[in-house]
Amino acid sequence: MQEALVAGFAALVVAAAAWFGVALVRYARRERARAAREAHFLAHALALRPGRPTAAAAEAEHDRTAAPEPGTAEEALRRAIAAKRPDEVVALFRRIGEGRKRLRLAAQEWEALGRALLAERAYLEAAWSLHAGAVLADDPVAAQKRLVEVAVAASAGGDARSASLLYAKLLERYPDSHLAAFARAQLRIERRSATR
Repeated sequence: MQEALVAGFAALVVAAAAWFGVALVRYARRERARAAREAHFLAHALALRPGRPTAAAAEAEHDRTAAPEPGTAEEALRRAIAAKRPDEVVALFRRIGEGRKRLRLAAQEWEALGRALLAERAYLEAAWSLHAGAVLADDPVAAQKRLVEVAVAASAGGDARSASLLYAKLLERYPDSHLAAFARAQLRIERRSATR
């Protein structure tokens, strides 16, 4: 009788470990896919940024302001955020370039960075930063609200293209959101105004 109980318990432990292993693998896949989507969103957002310089001008600007080492730039960015110097925050963020994907900021630092970028009318970068902060804080409702907030600001600032991209991103990322109906309606409005 005892042997049967021990064997049953051992089978239960093995089954639980197998289930946990499968769940862990699925979680890792979802996180990799999420990170890839975020990286794709940022790359797409930066590529579509209005007033994008030509390749030669971008190369000259890159040579003139070579990006600092990621760790050093991250620390400088943190200091500028803590000192509440938005102009410096924006300048440092733009100098980091591709290293942006590797930044490890706290949720409130992403929020401050996003606010500084929003003040500079860098709508897509602001949305990415504000969304990242809310996602890091594990607040999906706030993440959705940040996308809408920046889309509304872009629309008010006359950047219908950025507004459309952000509403589309919200619908892609959060199709069942309580803000989805609003985003769909605004997306139609933005598309109509863009064709005029």
